[in-house]
Amino acid sequence: MSNLSSRMRAAMKAADLNQTQLAWAASAPEAPVSQQVVHHLISGRNSTSRHLPAVAAALGVSLEWLATGKSIKNSKNRADALLTGKIGAGGIIELIPDGPVLAGYASPSGKEAPNAVVISGDWLRPLEDGWLLFYEPEQQGVKEECLGKLCVVQTKDGEVLLTTLHEGNGKGMFRLEGWKCRPRKDVKLQWAARVIDICPK
Repeated sequence: MSNLSSRMRAAMKAADLNQTQLAWAASAPEAPVSQQVVHHLISGRNSTSRHLPAVAAALGVSLEWLATGKSIKNSKNRADALLTGKIGAGGIIELIPDGPVLAGYASPSGKEAPNAVVISGDWLRPLEDGWLLFYEPEQQGVKEECLGKLCVVQTKDGEVLLTTLHEGNGKGMFRLEGWKCRPRKDVKLQWAARVIDICPK
């Protein structure tokens, strides 16, 4: 497809979203996307936007494909990183089902391609809105190398968080320390994965 407008229309049709629904799906509390922004992209009035990564994520397509048409929609080529969620206040990560591939990002360790989460808002300063945090592929359990490190974790209750991980007071318990929020004590985790890279937008 030759332009952003036509790719937007095709992706919206595939996702069964109208302009208002897409604006809502792409929004975060600290970074709302208006229906007008979506309309300007579809109409061709704007050829790009700082909200394009969030729009691509809401549509479930690769940002590269939406912006340039050069990659394949919904391709889960694990040579590339996969955007899995948006980080909001308190380090809580809102998962993006069937998230887009971030083409061209390879793991610095040379191992299996990582996952990524995007910062939504300014709560994580000095890191900024729109920056990407890449983390190791998810594996059950918590490796010792995760202790004292910035990690993405999933609690036994299913909540996914960005946190610095420490040992707790009992076996299988952990203390979670985040930005601008109280530490969580003696939390059970399903898995933890180290953050391995941070990329400004």
